[in-house]
Amino acid sequence: MSSQNVHNLPSSSSSHRLPTVSATQALLTLKANVPRAISTGLPRLDSLLSGNGVSTQQDADMVGGLVRGQITEVYGPPGVGKTTFCMQASASALKAGERVIWVDCGSPLVPRRFGEIFKAANEHVLSGGKSPTPEECEMNVRENFKYQRAHSLALILAMFMHSSSEFPPQETSLIIIDSLSTVFDTSYQKNNEIKSNARKDDALRWASGRRFAVMSDLISNLGKMATTRNIAVVLTCQTVTRMRSGSNAVLLPALSSVEWDNGISTQLVLFRDWPPAEKKGSVAEKERWNAVRFVGAIKVGGQTLADNEGVGTVVPFTVEKSGLSELRIESSALSVPPLSSPMRGQKRPFEEISDPDVEDVGSENDYGWVEEDQVAAEGLLIEDPTLPIDLTKPPHTEHTGKPDTDSNPSHQPGT
Repeated sequence: MSSQNVHNLPSSSSSHRLPTVSATQALLTLKANVPRAISTGLPRLDSLLSGNGVSTQQDADMVGGLVRGQITEVYGPPGVGKTTFCMQASASALKAGERVIWVDCGSPLVPRRFGEIFKAANEHVLSGGKSPTPEECEMNVRENFKYQRAHSLALILAMFMHSSSEFPPQETSLIIIDSLSTVFDTSYQKNNEIKSNARKDDALRWASGRRFAVMSDLISNLGKMATTRNIAVVLTCQTVTRMRSGSNAVLLPALSSVEWDNGISTQLVLFRDWPPAEKKGSVAEKERWNAVRFVGAIKVGGQTLADNEGVGTVVPFTVEKSGLSELRIESSALSVPPLSSPMRGQKRPFEEISDPDVEDVGSENDYGWVEEDQVAAEGLLIEDPTLPIDLTKPPHTEHTGKPDTDSNPSHQPGT
């Protein structure tokens, strides 16, 4: 019986095999299916983020930008242009007909400023295309741009760790979490504040040790969301000062841990510095160089590009009314030192030392974080649903924070 069954089998198994595809055709198909990167508005930086380098003009003209499926961290001091950087990337995604989710943890987004950048991005269309009308631009923003205020860590955790199956929506290519370090700063007290209050009970101290665990869980869930949904996630945060004996004071991102750093695929730092001394030209050109900003690629695609305490490959740019504008300069002309403060002088004589009861403001304890930090994420509720931003109305009036200096091109903080 078994012998008869064997003889009844077809002589060839080709009917059960998939069609044969050559390796070349499979490779071309794979490259064609790779999602489009999201441009930052800086061609040389886009080329660097896509792994093409920035050595030649031809490389800079290649299409690139923020890689989807990865997490990008952008940090820097206030007023350097982090929010404008995110606005430029959002405008690029909206221009391609993709959806953007903007989660605001700090100062409210300025609709007028975002409208200027989005309008300027749509004026530069591909050859053969036509610019959309203002009505079409407004409709595109209302349908594809979702804006959410989140001024508590509990809301951030609810959105990205306990989200529904419908979040994020389909065709979402970019998620911006602006000023993420703000909710951590408000939810956790610094170690000196905890030590100054001796009445804190053991339960609160135990809860304060959850800070790094919460950071680890959050970055893990963001990474899964970026990978499974094929979304580029951009996080912005402020800086903290780290004092090191025998060296300068170094500016570091406010959010940092081993698990957090491992979850970040690309890390960019925005800062201001003196322009190259050899740059000369008209008065307008000199003024533009005096307002120059720099973006340094510390880590790209999981690979560290910067040396110890360095800023990696640097791209100069300015913040204009239309958004980010790259400045052309040879890489050899840029000599940017690490982000550090001037080194402290020699020790003071004994008679100049202040009263020991006075707390040292420059001590490392004031800048570092320890595990005894307070978490204030319990008992908080989600306030508002995710709604599209209205460019015709001013930002929410109930926010009492300071205006967004990143999105104001006229604001030029001192170096």
